[in-house]
Amino acid sequence: MIFSTMTSELSTIISIAIAKPPRDCCGAPFMRLRITRRNGNVMTKLIQGIAALGIPLSLLAAGGAHAELKVRMPTVDYREVELEHNGLVTFGRKGTEFDGAQNYTNEIAYGLTPWWQIELEQALVANPGTTLRNEAFAFENIFQLTEPGEYFFNFGFFAEYEHVMTRGSANALTFGPIIQKELPSFLGLSTLHTVNLFFSRDIGANASRATGFTYAWQSVARFHPLLNPGVELYGTISELGNSGRYNRQFHTIGPVLVGTQRFGNGLGGIRYEVGYQFGLTSNSPTGAVRWRLEYEIAF
Repeated sequence: MIFSTMTSELSTIISIAIAKPPRDCCGAPFMRLRITRRNGNVMTKLIQGIAALGIPLSLLAAGGAHAELKVRMPTVDYREVELEHNGLVTFGRKGTEFDGAQNYTNEIAYGLTPWWQIELEQALVANPGTTLRNEAFAFENIFQLTEPGEYFFNFGFFAEYEHVMTRGSANALTFGPIIQKELPSFLGLSTLHTVNLFFSRDIGANASRATGFTYAWQSVARFHPLLNPGVELYGTISELGNSGRYNRQFHTIGPVLVGTQRFGNGLGGIRYEVGYQFGLTSNSPTGAVRWRLEYEIAF
């Protein structure tokens, strides 16, 4: 089996943490966050979900092998099926790794419970001058930890196992928090801000000892359901213990348009995102086009 069950030491540590929560943060005890429409506290729900995956928490420092620019949301839609396509094409100096590189993911997700969404993903990659190849398969999970508006921030948690198809490459685990905040109306517009803070690590054969870190930030103004302009930032540090100079890291920024269209008679809806990223360092593409198209329907 790829995964083992959680260890008894983990259960002991978490039990102690829940019984003795740390000092209040931002006006509310961190370990006392509760899901009001479901029984049990946040950490209990999170542990149950991870235990169901069979992932020992000692491995949750892990990461992804393919590049993907995407901001994940902290909410779960119960019993909703999502069919999603993401695309990324980068531009760079001739002969560099960003000169026409392509990355596409096709995904199917389902709201298994009111607080847990599972997702299967296929990644297709083409390096400059090559044809598309099947790069990886991934099993992703989003755990909704709080109700929207229940606390100052909305919290979620992301955990992914990625199985890489390329010979000689390591599989990976990725995990981390999803944090979101809606700000009150300003000049007649409300704004929604979402940040992903993910850690990553290789596992299995050919694994490195590096712990990576990626962030993704999206801020949008709610102008119209079909047209919400915003800005996005993405960044990667391949090894936290040896991050090197800022100019050798991956960091980009750029505009984005986000929109949704709901259909009547139980036919679901469509969500889209399209954006352009500008490289901020020499180890980033000079530019990149990204898009996301998602069909959602509840059963």
